[in-house]
Amino acid sequence: MKSFYDITQYGILPDQGENLTVPINQLIKRICQEGGGTIYFPAGEYITGSVRLLSNTTLWLSEGAVLLGSDNYDDYPMITASTIPGWGMDTHAGLIWSYKASNIAVRGRGTIDGRGYHWWHKKFDERPRSIEFIGSCHILIENIKIINSPMWTIHPVHSEIITIHNITIENPVDSPNTDGINPESCRNVHISNCYIDVGDDCIAIKSGREFDHYMKEWASENITIANCTMAGGHGGIVIGSEMSGGVRNVTVSNCVFQNTDRGFRVKTRRLRGGTVENIRVSNVIMENVFCPLILNCYYPCATLPGDEAICSSREKQPVTETTPKFKNLFFSDIVVSNASAAAGFVCGLPEMPIEGLYISNMAITVSSDSEPQEPAMTYEHKKMSGEGFLMEYANDVVLNNVTIKNCKKDDFSIYNCSNIIKQ
Repeated sequence: MKSFYDITQYGILPDQGENLTVPINQLIKRICQEGGGTIYFPAGEYITGSVRLLSNTTLWLSEGAVLLGSDNYDDYPMITASTIPGWGMDTHAGLIWSYKASNIAVRGRGTIDGRGYHWWHKKFDERPRSIEFIGSCHILIENIKIINSPMWTIHPVHSEIITIHNITIENPVDSPNTDGINPESCRNVHISNCYIDVGDDCIAIKSGREFDHYMKEWASENITIANCTMAGGHGGIVIGSEMSGGVRNVTVSNCVFQNTDRGFRVKTRRLRGGTVENIRVSNVIMENVFCPLILNCYYPCATLPGDEAICSSREKQPVTETTPKFKNLFFSDIVVSNASAAAGFVCGLPEMPIEGLYISNMAITVSSDSEPQEPAMTYEHKKMSGEGFLMEYANDVVLNNVTIKNCKKDDFSIYNCSNIIKQ
């Protein structure tokens, strides 16, 4: 049985300026029917729309090989609730994508150029991801470089046993919603040795919104992130704001955040529901961030107009299944320099305080001459400059060897909290 398929041996040639969407997908179907194998792209440029990986297939981009995203919107089929029951928002299929596939991979030293400038003027829900694997398992993405993504760059959804290793993602700083890696409702995910510089969050762990029934069926769980450099973006590592299915059992270690607007960030709001629990972050260095640590239950983006009053209210609301919860969050051995807005921002809900927050060995130097910025995006849109650690609605908090330098006001401002231990 043949297992290696050089794409040029099947009449699919680079550098011809031709749209290769149809022949590439035809070859992948043939490979799958023959039992699977590797589809190999030698050096050169290949223009294509959505390429669907099927079970037991690997897409291998050699050094110098570049996949160029087609500028023809029709080359990206729509994914809707009729395609996938419970799918919450009609979207185009990714440049590389799968549905219900197993043992699939994207590997090599080549480049995927999504040419997102053909898409960035369109709305959030009208743009494809660069890589989107849905309902799939045993996934490997390694060594490749991805640039100019139309939307989120790598988006595994409702999938499991995923390894993303040694990749580079670079999207322009002003490109909208071009997150780096967004595992959504995924289990057993390993992300390591990656370099990410994007126009939005670098890594964002999600589990669907309140109306995303397919996604929120699973929690995102058992996720490790290690040895990564976040060189620019809105957030270094983020949980939410889509977290209706819950997020649990996440470890982050040995990472560097440079020039990300915010560092480690959990964001949600009322009506979204879901629980974030058992999170451990250790051995992290941050430089030039607005705020290094944010736990925010008043995140305003995507709030429906009729919901804003309840979501923004500072009054205690009834606890329901749509009330978000944060508990058992551990942060240790973190060094921060030039935090421009605030040393930290923690805000639970009056009806659902954050339960169990442990911060140990965290040294923060606040910038003394920065422009005011929002430490966390809230309904109040309050800007700060050089302030300390703000905390409200949190119970059972341990602050062990947390030091703050250059703060313009009090190092800690704590309101409506109980059982706070400073050591």
